Amino acid sequence: MEIRTIEAEDYAEIKVLIQKAFENEEHSDGDEQLLVERIRKEKSYQKEFEVIALINSEIVGHGLLSPVIIEQKEDSLIEGAVVALAPLAVKKEYQGKGIGRAIIAELENRANTADYQGLSILGDPGYYQRFGYFPAKTKQIEAPFEIESNYFLIKELTENSLENCQGIVRYLPAFGLN
Repeated sequence: MEIRTIEAEDYAEIKVLIQKAFENEEHSDGDEQLLVERIRKEKSYQKEFEVIALINSEIVGHGLLSPVIIEQKEDSLIEGAVVALAPLAVKKEYQGKGIGRAIIAELENRANTADYQGLSILGDPGYYQRFGYFPAKTKQIEAPFEIESNYFLIKELTENSLENCQGIVRYLPAFGLN
C-alpha cells in the first residue's frame, strides 16, 4: 500500500469514493464529498493534509485534516493547536484491512511534524479508540453542537499536549457547524 498527498487529477475519483463509502451509513448526511470540495476552497486548506491510499495504483482510501480553533470561555482563541480529521473514507471492499489505520497514522505524523498538538474526530468510538482517541470532554474540549460525547473524540499527539486547550472547537466555515 502507498499513501501519498492528493493531486488535482485524483479529485473526481475521490469524490465518487467518498460518496460510495458513506452511502447508507447511519451517521452520514450524504454531504461528505461536497464537504471535501468546500474545504479545498478554504484559505487555510493545506494540500499536504489531504492524502490518498493506493493498492496496485488503485485509489482505495482518502483522509483530510483541516485546522480548527478552540474558543475558550474568556473569548480567547487557540489557533494552530488542533486539526480535525474529516472525512476518512475507505472503499467498502477494502474496509477492515488496515487502510483507515494507515491513513490515520500518516495524517497524525504530518500534523505532528507541523507542530499540531492534537487531532479531533467525530466518529465511531469503537473504531477510533483503538488508535488512542478518547472523548474530548475528558480534556474539557466540547463540540459546537449537540452530540453524544463519546462520539466527539480527540487524540494528543504528544503526552499532555492539550492540557491548556479547554473550550469549544470551531470548525472551518466549510463545515457549516458553528
